[in-house]
Amino acid sequence: MSAPSGSVFSEFVDTYHLWSLLVPLCLLGAYEVLHLASYLWFRLLGDFNEARCSYQARCVENKRHYERVAGAD
Repeated sequence: MSAPSGSVFSEFVDTYHLWSLLVPLCLLGAYEVLHLASYLWFRLLGDFNEARCSYQARCVENKRHYERVAGAD
């Protein structure tokens, strides 16, 4: 599990046996990125749903208002 032999980083990691620390940290970072992406996705969906519901409520209110105005004439 080593990079090309000319890599200074790979030599450093091999010298101090840091692969067992580096791999879990990379996996944890990938997990956190996926967690953040899913959180933001569901938050965005919630915002869209809230905007849609408020738009529908405004449409119903406007319809009632115009029916009242048309009935008053």
